[in-house]
Amino acid sequence: MIAFTDSIPLMALLAKLLRPFGAGPNYFGVWIVIVFVVQALGALSVLRALGVHRLAPQLGGVCLAMLLPAFLFRSVHPALCAHGLVLFAMSAAVQMRGTVRWRPMLLGSTLCVVALLVHPYLLVMVAMITLGAWLDAWATKPSVSLVVWAGGTGVALGAVLLAGGYLGPGESGVGRRVSASTPWTGPALSFPKWRVQSPAANRSSIRPVANTRVTTIWGSASWCWFCSGSVWVLV
Repeated sequence: MIAFTDSIPLMALLAKLLRPFGAGPNYFGVWIVIVFVVQALGALSVLRALGVHRLAPQLGGVCLAMLLPAFLFRSVHPALCAHGLVLFAMSAAVQMRGTVRWRPMLLGSTLCVVALLVHPYLLVMVAMITLGAWLDAWATKPSVSLVVWAGGTGVALGAVLLAGGYLGPGESGVGRRVSASTPWTGPALSFPKWRVQSPAANRSSIRPVANTRVTTIWGSASWCWFCSGSVWVLV
């Protein structure tokens, strides 16, 4: 399952569209640039939801969000760099303010699905923030539309879980090959395949069977950090 290799299924789905133009694009460099942009926009969205409309405080808040150590140190783990999704979830929760509003509710539902397609770990944080905002709105004024909306979001998440193989049996064990792709993502990003063997049969319990070459498109570390730094300066 590609989600459990921290390979960002959302980007894998988009990369699959490029398969006719070349095999296995490496999208992690592009992803890091997107993450920096989303982080800045998420911080700005939170500030505006809190009523901060002056330019100077907005710039200060965005700069602080871009310089958070927890955000910068995650650059070695691309799938968990998308802290901007959590910021947008906070913004949606503030916008609801204990009332049923369809725009922040739509944003919260969309963020839950996107977070699942990035990394299940992010879904936990985004879903808890969104659920808390919805429960607050329900406590203020119970609404049938809120229940229907929450149920629809749950159905959408369940469909993604089933279609993406999150709930399916894993591929592990002696003598089996572990693949980093699923039917719906396909071989969008090729990884070396590994054969798991008994330690008694070999000194190394895991050894590579065949190395697969991955085409590098926007994927070099130097280009990645150049783009990220440029985005930060522009913001």
